[in-house]
Amino acid sequence: MRRIQSLPCLRIHKGGFKRNIDTSNIVKTKDFEKPIEKLKNGNYKMKSGIVYLCFSTDFLIEEADDWRQECSLKRNWFCFWVNTGGDVDMMSENKNDLQEKIELIFKDTNIITGFTKIKDGQFKEEFQSALIFAVPYTHQLSLTTYRESVFHEGIIGAKQILEGKVAEIENLLKTEGIKYYIPEVAQKDDGRFRAEFSFKDAAADAGIGWFGKNDVIITEKYGPRVRLSAILIDHEFDYAKAYEKSQCPDDCDKCIKVCPGHALLNVAWRKGMTRDDIIDITRCNKIRSAFYDKLGRWGDCALCLAVCPYGNPDEHSK
Repeated sequence: MRRIQSLPCLRIHKGGFKRNIDTSNIVKTKDFEKPIEKLKNGNYKMKSGIVYLCFSTDFLIEEADDWRQECSLKRNWFCFWVNTGGDVDMMSENKNDLQEKIELIFKDTNIITGFTKIKDGQFKEEFQSALIFAVPYTHQLSLTTYRESVFHEGIIGAKQILEGKVAEIENLLKTEGIKYYIPEVAQKDDGRFRAEFSFKDAAADAGIGWFGKNDVIITEKYGPRVRLSAILIDHEFDYAKAYEKSQCPDDCDKCIKVCPGHALLNVAWRKGMTRDDIIDITRCNKIRSAFYDKLGRWGDCALCLAVCPYGNPDEHSK
């Protein structure tokens, strides 16, 4: 939300005497709407920052009450008093400029994005929010078209698209002077295979998708055939509604049956469950290791992704 420490220019201050202004006459000036005026390109004329006011400004003047109501309701703004010696924090109820600029980067793409508040974990004290995005694999395979090499190409294609968008967002955040951090994708090779920041947990919180019975995020449009990434940002955004439980049909067990390692426990996810409630990760990684030995690539067993009916090319062609 856009912040300006000011109240829209209701001009009553002692300096008025020097310019022959009768400060006992409460008036609304031509600059009343200045903080919310926009340029043709949609940007605000007044840049975000501090506007210095004297202590005889209008906040406690009864005659200005009607104008504050107009400011609050007509322009969809609200004002509240912060105990900082007379400053007023003005915040727009609409999405802030930064969120609009980020969303513009993803406009006309097939990338799914969402914001979530960082509520726990090692990063909660340093960053307010996480931007999560899901990039569809460039090859959307089904079980009938599944090939390990083609699946790998689809991952690499999504990775390249993702890296380009991350670079754009990085440039934007640097320009705006906003602190950010890009979590490492790699999991710790400690037998538990956990990353420093869970993209999947954040994706569910950001409303991008839910955990399937294969312990992978399922999106409505592409199913699990997406590559996730995240950028942690020290900024507040408008947050999406989180998924709280699985949307997979209770009787769907396609991913369970196709798993060569019999690693999936046929459990419907609900928020608060752990990975161990859904999958035997040791069994899963034995299969992944076998593919690594055979193909020289880590993790190219994706049968549980290919068989998922959500976003399945075979299902759409029927």
